[in-house]
Amino acid sequence: AGNYTLTIQPDAASVRAISGNVAAGLIRLNGTDRLKIDGSNGGSGSYLTFRNTNTSGSTGTAFTFFNGATNNTLQYCNTRAYADATNGTILFGTSAVAGGNSNNLVDNCLISASVASNIGNVAIYSAGTIGNENSNNTISNNIIYNYRDRALDITATGSTGWIISGNNIYNGNIIGAINYAAASQLHGIRILGGAGYTVLNNYIGGSGINASG
Repeated sequence: AGNYTLTIQPDAASVRAISGNVAAGLIRLNGTDRLKIDGSNGGSGSYLTFRNTNTSGSTGTAFTFFNGATNNTLQYCNTRAYADATNGTILFGTSAVAGGNSNNLVDNCLISASVASNIGNVAIYSAGTIGNENSNNTISNNIIYNYRDRALDITATGSTGWIISGNNIYNGNIIGAINYAAASQLHGIRILGGAGYTVLNNYIGGSGINASG
């Protein structure tokens, strides 16, 4: 079919919102390759918003990459969803396809794990498949916020070799409203398995960018 890229981009410098109450996930990239979703217009701004309004707190992601979704780009977008501890706002899921969900870029996005007063456990979650690992994905220059426990969580198996750089990660503006159990652990970036990760130049903490507040 050729190595073409499909680009989705706003046609003007005004916000376009894609919103829905979708329990199975709002945008599901099932084996999708070379899709570029770029919320900028004329090289600036973030004018695309993806918001899953589902409040069941389970599988209602904003974006799900699965079954060999590769070489996709999500940039300059606002994403918001309320999901459980093993889904998140953006999920890199399992794959029955060789190569996993790999070589994807999430860059310069606002990624929130809250919808209305509902706060999700995790913003970005990767739970890949052994042998078809989610590899070489890049999470860069994003603002990742309003999560309960974990901004970015990579499980013990099924992922390897990610680049995580230049992100602003914080939930200080919402943790005061949560009654955490005494043994609770909060993570900005949690990597439980795999190898070859690059993690650098991220701000973690506070209640605003650059760990302010």
